[in-house]
Amino acid sequence: MTKSSSVLLERGKRLLLAVAGLIVFAFGVYLQLQANIGQAPWNALNQGLSMHLPISYGTACNAVACCIVLIDVALGEPVGLGMLLDAFVIGWATDIFLALDCVPVQTSLPLQILLQLAGMTVLCVGQLIYMKAALGCGPRDALMVALGKRFRKVSVGTVNMCIFLIVLAAAFALGAPIGIGTVLAVALLGPIMDLVFRLAHFDACAVEHESLLQTVKAVAQSFKR
Repeated sequence: MTKSSSVLLERGKRLLLAVAGLIVFAFGVYLQLQANIGQAPWNALNQGLSMHLPISYGTACNAVACCIVLIDVALGEPVGLGMLLDAFVIGWATDIFLALDCVPVQTSLPLQILLQLAGMTVLCVGQLIYMKAALGCGPRDALMVALGKRFRKVSVGTVNMCIFLIVLAAAFALGAPIGIGTVLAVALLGPIMDLVFRLAHFDACAVEHESLLQTVKAVAQSFKR
């Protein structure tokens, strides 16, 4: 195998890994929607928009993500191929899962809580797979980092919580379902992600994400060899 084909194969594998991770992530979102006890802030905002506009949940998800990408760019954050994939794949995949309707909407509180927790866990597994591709942070994560750089006296966790509160307020104003699931997501998503990463021996801080420009340059150079 030549060096150029090796570069293309390696980028292709990372691309597939990122897409697979985002699809798993979307399935986690879908399970939380079917739990029917309230959504995490960003999910609630997407659902609120889909309730008031003639668009699906997935389309609302994509629209919000694209807006955040533009904000990230305006704030000077590097854009990676993974960020662009995130902005579209999660919404499309979630709509497909909703159309397939393979998991019924739950009405029993114990089952609702179990499904909510299962969805959060699956979502974190998808996040891990996606991050292993190292093709860039997701739009929301990049926004958190960008704001954290500008408010250095405030911890990143506090910045993220402020973003959550603003998004949650907007979702509430749109009449999105806010409930026990919302509380569980805000309180437990971080610890569940830490546990999943720890069990997989994955260090998110050690990942060196590749920008879109770096990806394009690497592929372009492979064709010149």
